Amino acid sequence: MFKYLMLVSSIFVLSVINPVQSLLWLVCVFICASLVLIEMGAEFIAILLILVYIGAIAVLFLFVIMLLNIRIIELNLFYIKYKFVALFFSFFFYYKFYLYYFVKILIYLLRII
Repeated sequence: MFKYLMLVSSIFVLSVINPVQSLLWLVCVFICASLVLIEMGAEFIAILLILVYIGAIAVLFLFVIMLLNIRIIELNLFYIKYKFVALFFSFFFYYKFYLYYFVKILIYLLRII
């Protein structure tokens, strides 16, 4: 269950416009990852993940975001120009990756027959 919440939270990390909200979703991803590790029986690694990533790195990211004083409107205007280019390349690499493995499996299956 926590892995699905982690997946949704990681999508929100990338899609939220405000960097502070994105950082809070990243903290949610770290917490969900530690809960998944607890479910798997790795309690020490889960506590270590919480201490290191949330306690140090997330606080450092928050400090840097507040120190830089990022203007959200300027950020949006800059990235809107490149949104379609990014979508094109993401779909291109996605289909290239799966087409490669599909052809590889197809050749393997044809060799067996």
